[in-house]
Amino acid sequence: MELILSTYGLKGFGGSETYLLTTAEHLERLGHRVTLTAVELGPMADKARARGVRVAEYPEALPDGPDAVLVQDGVTSLELANRFPDTPQLFISHADAIDFQAPPQLAGAVSGVVVFNDRVAERVRGSALDVDVWRLRQPIDVDWFSPDGVARSRPQRLLAFSNYLRGTRRAFLHAACADLDIEFVQVGYPAGVHHDPRRAILEADIVVGYGRSILEAMACGRAAYVFDHKGGDGWVTPAAYPVLEADGFGGRATSTTVTSGRLRDDLGCYDVAMGVSNRDLAVGRHAAHQHAAELVQVIERLASRPRVADDLLPELARVVRVQSQFEQRAIALAQENQTLREELEALRWVTDTRRHRFGIAVGSFLDGARRLKRRAGGR
Repeated sequence: MELILSTYGLKGFGGSETYLLTTAEHLERLGHRVTLTAVELGPMADKARARGVRVAEYPEALPDGPDAVLVQDGVTSLELANRFPDTPQLFISHADAIDFQAPPQLAGAVSGVVVFNDRVAERVRGSALDVDVWRLRQPIDVDWFSPDGVARSRPQRLLAFSNYLRGTRRAFLHAACADLDIEFVQVGYPAGVHHDPRRAILEADIVVGYGRSILEAMACGRAAYVFDHKGGDGWVTPAAYPVLEADGFGGRATSTTVTSGRLRDDLGCYDVAMGVSNRDLAVGRHAAHQHAAELVQVIERLASRPRVADDLLPELARVVRVQSQFEQRAIALAQENQTLREELEALRWVTDTRRHRFGIAVGSFLDGARRLKRRAGGR
């Protein structure tokens, strides 16, 4: 089949971008002709090209007459539905709270939707869109993300693998590591984006995060702990896996409240065998080659889309594009505001210390002494 895989941006190294690249590679291994494209190209597109995946400028260089189009954002969904009106379109929905990554609520725009957890499936099935929804598992390249070396029986390093863990929750985790004499390392915003997280995972004994980062840690044979900005569910174990996977390892699968004390106690229960069982779960249920084969079966079952008025889709795409730009600005401003609040809180902590107050008092005394000296010298 001739397939186009599209997303709005191939600049960053987030979960949805990684999914698209992983899927493209494994669809090609099955013999299909795959073209990756995005409105905004960047480092992730360069990485795809370096790995031999065809990347085309959007929309000018796209192949004519594809057998199916896979999209994962509202803008390219609407624009490609207009560009290829007779081609089935499969929407890959990653999130339950980001409208930009939800399928357009317009009959005829998409032919079907794929989701990776029950939470997103519930949202899509509750929407006004009347199409088939397929629940698949999040795929991981288990050949690339694989164990390297022998895991340590006592944890020495913990990796916080997240773009969102910050503030109080990050402080809880950092304090728990300090109490247990475990080195704390973070990859992701604002600590720094890692273009190849595999090495960072393999250098750690414990990986803390949510979503795809948990699965990549499992595939690397590392102990994985679900905890991030939206909540925490604790260790991934064979017993806990079904519930955690159904939630997409999003930290909201249980009623668990992860406090600082709970983190310290849980991390103290680390067992090197966790990594072995995690690897088995990842290989058996999340291998990318299995996902690619399942995706082909879904594509072959897609029904044709009803026609939509020619002038409607481009205008809706423009509206969604403008909305997404404002949403991205709002997210950036919220992150900046959070950073400033954390810096202000740290400054307040410093100014409230006894040493700081003593320094202010000494400085005031010396300023007064200098003023008296100047007055005495002027007489």
